[in-house]
Amino acid sequence: SPPPASKATAPNGEALFKENCATCHYADSTQAKLGPGLKGLFKNKELPASHKPATDANVRQQILNGNPDGKPMPMPAFAGNLKPEEVDSLLEYLKTL
Repeated sequence: SPPPASKATAPNGEALFKENCATCHYADSTQAKLGPGLKGLFKNKELPASHKPATDANVRQQILNGNPDGKPMPMPAFAGNLKPEEVDSLLEYLKTL
């Protein structure tokens, strides 16, 4: 039987990424688009823009709070736009990159 809708899954996260993140981030490259490329994000020691450790907590914080100092443009905050389980699914997807 299919998993419950609230269960975080990488395929759900991929759809969310395409809808919310792909405009500014590449999933299949480390090259910058508007924001940093996210290939290998969790395989790296640190996050590309903030240089914080590449942990679930730090990536979640970046998604929820955005980055007002991002260059060439700020990253918007997604708190209030994404449900907690959607952020969980995004994290699961980002771990597959």
